[in-house]
Amino acid sequence: MNLWVIIIALNAILSAILMSRVQKKKKRMLLLSIAFLLLIYKITEYTIYGLNLEIGKIPIEFSTLSYFLFGITILFHIKTFYPVAAFASFISGIGYLIAFIFIGEQYVLVNGLYTTIVSFTSHFILFFGSILLKSFFEIKKEHIKYILIYTVIYLIYVIIVNSFVNLDNSFLFIQILLKADILAYLMPSQATDGFAYFIYYFSIFMIYRLTLSIFYKIFKHHKRNQEAFDEYSI
Repeated sequence: MNLWVIIIALNAILSAILMSRVQKKKKRMLLLSIAFLLLIYKITEYTIYGLNLEIGKIPIEFSTLSYFLFGITILFHIKTFYPVAAFASFISGIGYLIAFIFIGEQYVLVNGLYTTIVSFTSHFILFFGSILLKSFFEIKKEHIKYILIYTVIYLIYVIIVNSFVNLDNSFLFIQILLKADILAYLMPSQATDGFAYFIYYFSIFMIYRLTLSIFYKIFKHHKRNQEAFDEYSI
């Protein structure tokens, strides 16, 4: 684990939090700019894939769809989706930045410096956008239900895509997660039975549910602090 990789990732997280402490009018402009930038970036990227008939590049990852969800929600002012967009972009952004601490060097070696910089920057901006978005809605317990519904819809989408497109050769996190490939590494000399799969998927659900609770607590606490800051800065 390279010290510079750790410094870069942690500095990005801290910078996003500090930069979000601006007046609400500036936040709104920043939010709209970020939403437009990320949406255009992803539309352009996947349009190029489509024109080149790269079927295997179909947007299926949770983080990839977060870019579209975040951009559309903000630009079209769909307030009902604010909690879902905030969660998806927050988890995708900070998840990448934290993972970068551990696999940043390998990522550069496999994908090259340019691709790494683009990926790191876009995920940083997505995370920054989620931090800004929290100022425009109040997180509530019922929002967890909306996020779970979105997650179910997302999983149905993944299943449908897999029914029509062969993604077996694609290194996609959602594919590895849902196909329980990790069980083969954990139990290489044993045949995995139904109970093992039950424990695996139940554990995934509980981890996801715990992540939702942590997200709720962070946004609830941060919202109070931000409101106090906004009142003080007026």
